[in-house]
Amino acid sequence: MDIDEDIKTTENLVLSLRQRHNALIPAANAPPEILCSIFAYHPVKVKRFTTISRPHTWLAILRVCSRWRNTYISTPTLWSDPGAVWLPEMKDYSEVVLERARGAPTDIEFYFADGLSSYRVKLPTALLEAVSWLRTLRVTGQLDTLSKIFRVLNDAPAPLLETLEFNLASDEYDKGHDLRRCRLFGGVAPALKILSLRNCMFAWDWSLLNAPTITELDIKGHSHGPRSTLEELLSVLSNLPRLEYLRLRNCLPDIMHRVAYVQDNRVELQKLAHFELVSNSPFALYAVAAHIRAPTSTNFILHCANFSLAGQHEVDTLHYEVLFEALQSHVFMDGATRQNRVPREGIVLDKHLVVRGSNEDILPCESAMEFGVMRYHEQDDLDAPFDFVRRKQTWEVFVGLTLSWEAGFEPNVAYNLRAQLVAATFGVFLNIAPLTALQAVFVAGDIFRDPAMFAVVFHKAKNVQALTLSADGALEALSGLVDVHNPLGDHLLFPSLKRLCICARPAHEVLSDGNTAFTHLRAMLRRRRDADQDAVDGLRMLDRLGLFHSEMPDAHVQRLGRLVTHGSVDLVTAEDDLDPEEVA
Repeated sequence: MDIDEDIKTTENLVLSLRQRHNALIPAANAPPEILCSIFAYHPVKVKRFTTISRPHTWLAILRVCSRWRNTYISTPTLWSDPGAVWLPEMKDYSEVVLERARGAPTDIEFYFADGLSSYRVKLPTALLEAVSWLRTLRVTGQLDTLSKIFRVLNDAPAPLLETLEFNLASDEYDKGHDLRRCRLFGGVAPALKILSLRNCMFAWDWSLLNAPTITELDIKGHSHGPRSTLEELLSVLSNLPRLEYLRLRNCLPDIMHRVAYVQDNRVELQKLAHFELVSNSPFALYAVAAHIRAPTSTNFILHCANFSLAGQHEVDTLHYEVLFEALQSHVFMDGATRQNRVPREGIVLDKHLVVRGSNEDILPCESAMEFGVMRYHEQDDLDAPFDFVRRKQTWEVFVGLTLSWEAGFEPNVAYNLRAQLVAATFGVFLNIAPLTALQAVFVAGDIFRDPAMFAVVFHKAKNVQALTLSADGALEALSGLVDVHNPLGDHLLFPSLKRLCICARPAHEVLSDGNTAFTHLRAMLRRRRDADQDAVDGLRMLDRLGLFHSEMPDAHVQRLGRLVTHGSVDLVTAEDDLDPEEVA
């Protein structure tokens, strides 16, 4: 009992001494290491799109006194990302964050959801001081909120700036923000690597566009913006020797006729890895593509968007011939003709082909055809034909062509005219590749709704080992694989086929010839099973059959499984396809 009383007396004495100590030395004067230990319970967590409903605890700490503020700001361990500032989500404490990042490379992003709302931010004077150590600046939002930002940035040196992005909201009535009137960073950014401009008014002689350090250039021109001449555009690109990524949308020269190719004007971009052009003029696409020489390993993509067919009643062959010539300029050696075309060494056109339609019953809003390589994260065999059943795949495009129309664009244009243009363009596009060497094909959408067309296009593809058919019209291609009315006929497609995958269609679906998808599958598999497996260039029994999100009764699945070497069908449902990590 005496021991307990002694302990109690000692505790009271210690408490009394602590109270007297705190009365003489306030907590505000505690050593920095003690304060930091206390502050560590409330670290700064910089997150994108953080909603601020009330001040954070760490922000309240900063407002106690200057000593606490200085201690907190000068302790890096209390900050998850000292060089990141997002406005207006962080508008209440942006000045503090900028002060913490002083001298360190800083990433700043302004996001304005509505220029007329409370998101109008009074930029702190600290922002002007921070320009000298800016590493990344991204501005997204309304046009009428940007005047203060540009006033702060004009003539302010930015020696560390590596990324500059302007993504401005715009519509057909906006005049766009005119960058030609700005002297951002005094027109000098010696470390600039990434430049992205969207819906801005600019001139191609703008000083920042000519920064020789740029490695990535992504421009989406404003609908009312001035267009450059071909010579101006080529002049800018010739000054970017380090360029690795080039994407130009709605900013190509206004060219409405075929421009003669001038070899002396060609620009060579030796480090370019991605080349993408988007325009509504096939002639502009040809003019630019033909005058740029990219490495054979480049992802070379042309996109003809909202191509006007108003007033036309038939497809003009010049429309798709000029697109073919634009692709040909990259694929073949200089001086190539239809009779003498030698592919450039390193062009990959014999691996995999992807054909994507719009899956639209009314309008073909977007269709694409791409040659490339499907790569798997879980396997080292990068040359294995793809079957679109395995997870974690990446599609690397080497040469691609896309045709698209926005909803409501020239509704008076007949559907069949657009469909004819798509079919004719892709039919010519396939001429650039040796289909006899193609290893795998993926077809989705309505491009090959006609089975006869499917058979004509792919009758030379004798070495295709994997075929994936997905959705709507592509399923009609099944009737091009075998004639169910004459299963022993001479009509043979893909004799070397090993894997077939059917995606997103029920087995009882009735095709255009009146038979179901199951009927065609069974007839095709029987034909291949009963064929002479030792015959040269003859049919081969299918190794694997995959049904990907496709409805089929168990009895049908078992019957089809007995017709493939594997002995069963690979069923992949929506639940099976979920990534276990995402589910967890």
